[in-house]
Amino acid sequence: MEPLTASCVRCGQEYPFTREFFAVNKGKPIRRCRVCDRKRVLAWRDDHREECRAADRARWREKKSDDEWREKRYERRRQYHTDHRDELLEKNRQWRAENPERHRENARRWATENRARCAANNRAWRARNPQLARAHSKAQHARSRDRSGVLSSGDVAAQFARQHGRCFWCGEKVGETYHIDHVIPLAKGGKNLPDNVVIACATCNLSKGAKHPMDFAGVMY
Repeated sequence: MEPLTASCVRCGQEYPFTREFFAVNKGKPIRRCRVCDRKRVLAWRDDHREECRAADRARWREKKSDDEWREKRYERRRQYHTDHRDELLEKNRQWRAENPERHRENARRWATENRARCAANNRAWRARNPQLARAHSKAQHARSRDRSGVLSSGDVAAQFARQHGRCFWCGEKVGETYHIDHVIPLAKGGKNLPDNVVIACATCNLSKGAKHPMDFAGVMY
């Protein structure tokens, strides 16, 4: 008769002696809990990474024409990504931070090889995020005028929120046609940085041009 509970031979933790908590061998649970068994499998795969990748590629080439097998594989992958979404996103963020050059190269290669899909994704994102899309375009335009700056779409959106959607100079609502104005103009040594940009209406921005802010304030008032 099997015991009601058992201790894992690796970690010593006690669990109900069932398939839910213990690894299975030949259809019966063994005294190695699923947590420790998972760690064992992952450690083995890390030690034999290239062998595992080669085996996965060979299995894919052999069975990719089997629609049922391929759909089951995709479903497992989708379910895994759904169950571990936050964990995978954090791992991706860490990898991008540690490998910025490889990330940029991978992104450029993917965009080149998937132009139609990339364009469709961009259109869908802009439709879902019109405010951020406008901020991104404004920031990109500002960067094209001064490559030394690090102004991002997030900086533009944050400034828009701080100003409550009103022109920095005249206080009028700017709507969707706002401009990004460099307080100290680029022509006078100003930088394309968050602390040197404000949201302005088209009239004020075009009127100010390359004037120093004090000169422009004198003209306005």
